[in-house]
Amino acid sequence: MSFLAEQTKAIDVGGGNVVTIRKITFGTRQRILAKHTKLDARTQDMSIDHAMMRFDQLRLNIVSWTGPDFDGFGVTDENIERLPVEIADQLLNAIDEFNTLSDEEKKV
Repeated sequence: MSFLAEQTKAIDVGGGNVVTIRKITFGTRQRILAKHTKLDARTQDMSIDHAMMRFDQLRLNIVSWTGPDFDGFGVTDENIERLPVEIADQLLNAIDEFNTLSDEEKKV
């Protein structure tokens, strides 16, 4: 598979519900960081809005979802905001793991 081809992974979130996530791209990562990182020009202090950065990581990496709890609800910002915290956290952890190189991949 080409490293430029979109890579996806299905995540079982229980109850017959599955969310498909994508591997983040360099461009997406940089846009998220740029959007949520602020630099105070006077003090040179940097701040990061971690909460909204994590929301964007979730929002931009969910490809689709299926299952009884998602029936009738498309993948929209509003519906992502409505996810139960434990499901959002499970998906964020899966996204983090999916975007971390394994020891074998690091050797290549």
